[in-house]
Amino acid sequence: MILALLLMQIPVGDVEGLPGGILMAMETGDGGYEIALFDGEDMLSGWVPYPLFFNPAKTFAMYEQADSTLEVISQLPYTAEYTYAWYAVGADWSLALFQEGESDYYGSIASEVESLLEEGEFLEAHFRAMEIMYPGSMPDVGGLCELFVVSAAELGTLEAFEMAGDISLNLLGLELFRLESDSPRYLSALKVYTSVAPPETAELVRERLGGHE
Repeated sequence: MILALLLMQIPVGDVEGLPGGILMAMETGDGGYEIALFDGEDMLSGWVPYPLFFNPAKTFAMYEQADSTLEVISQLPYTAEYTYAWYAVGADWSLALFQEGESDYYGSIASEVESLLEEGEFLEAHFRAMEIMYPGSMPDVGGLCELFVVSAAELGTLEAFEMAGDISLNLLGLELFRLESDSPRYLSALKVYTSVAPPETAELVRERLGGHE
């Protein structure tokens, strides 16, 4: 029984700010996890539930001695989203959960990029959008790509369209004129693109436009 329990325990990693400290995890019967602090092979705290999604392969822990807190962050697979939980650490190393939550990475970065585009900060918006990780998990990524094409048309330069193309390729793996959209603003932007694009590309865009020209 003891051997089985040990095999179920998963060493997650070192605890930053706690020399020799290791965060251990143990899967529960309902698919959740409990965590505990260890000092080498010696248990410091008791087992406590981690309240949200937990990924042992990508979890980080930090102990803040000044206010006796333990912060645990667990990243979801194939995405930049993460959950977090903060625990108060007692004098006996007991852990008491006092805060939990989930990040809204994609929501915050998409809002920031949209605001930058609305303010005419095209270069900064491009820079921020190119930082997006795991775009396949991002909601409405097509809408963000379309917004870049529309903003490029407002600038009316080949360079702007090339940068919008960077975004479409990075987030969707598509040329900017192959987005799955027939919205009037997108089609109007593509018409502007035909006036500045190289001849061969302009012809492909006209084929994409078809009867919309």
